[in-house]
Amino acid sequence: MKRLQSKPQTYLLQIPKGTIKDFEFTQSSKGATVNQDQDSKILSAVLNVAVKLQGKGKILEATINSSGVSLDQASNQMKMGINVTKDTTLQIGGLNKNVSSMANSKVLSPAIMRGKNLRILEGAVTTTDNDYTNETITWDNIRSLTRATFADKPNEEFITLPVGSVIKFNVNYGGEDAYFIKKSLANVEAFEESVADGTGLKLSIPEDGTDQTYEFDTANFLPGDYVIRVMDPYILSVHLTTK
Repeated sequence: MKRLQSKPQTYLLQIPKGTIKDFEFTQSSKGATVNQDQDSKILSAVLNVAVKLQGKGKILEATINSSGVSLDQASNQMKMGINVTKDTTLQIGGLNKNVSSMANSKVLSPAIMRGKNLRILEGAVTTTDNDYTNETITWDNIRSLTRATFADKPNEEFITLPVGSVIKFNVNYGGEDAYFIKKSLANVEAFEESVADGTGLKLSIPEDGTDQTYEFDTANFLPGDYVIRVMDPYILSVHLTTK
């Protein structure tokens, strides 16, 4: 579904499955409730009034333009409208949150962080050059740090392969979508359009899917620069050459 605009005030809207590109709540929809099932996804939600989005469905981007918004699931990216004051609160997962701590940032949940010279100040999570330990953080501003690695070359972030190769990869956190798309694409809308027209690939990582190996088959792709993207911040780069 391309665009959905919510207007009636007192009703429960059920979204059992599928993807909604743009979902906007107008002033007349104040107090509405949306029940979003697990197989549904909203690419962009604009919340102009106090509404409740409940259920286990995904919201990739939410723009908050009002107080009184309630979300069962935090969106991948949270944006605050220019007229939203710093003392505005919203409810996420049953807990009241102040927008000043999450404005225009990725909202990620507890995850295991690993790496060299990693420092997250508010979460007090650090590693040093000589200490490669993993630490678990529970910083409210983090929903997940999903890291993909090439199955055959886990320490590499860029590989060159001929067209027709099957790319195998692993992830360290489940419950996200993985895309194989052109490097030039910049947002989820473009990723989805690429998948729909056959120039990209997509698969969903199960919540308990960290012990599996996943594959993207490049048989129908042209030579060029591509990425494997599991959430926006982290990518693996692939250069496809002629056979």
